[in-house]
Amino acid sequence: MKILLWTIASIVALFLLMLVLIQIPFVQDKLKNKAVAYLEGKIHTKVTIGHIKLALPKNIIVEKIYFEDQKK
Repeated sequence: MKILLWTIASIVALFLLMLVLIQIPFVQDKLKNKAVAYLEGKIHTKVTIGHIKLALPKNIIVEKIYFEDQKK
């Protein structure tokens, strides 16, 4: 029973930690850079994103998006 309670408490604590960390601008910038790298790899063109702001659970704000055309 103790193991089950510790497991559930750990999962809940990890989830809450993720929710707190996702509000920090440094973490949001890291997520933005990963998203840009992923998109550039998928569409093979230049992609820039100015800023991503995550205000969970309802708002994801993405500012200054640039997708370059395949023909430049």
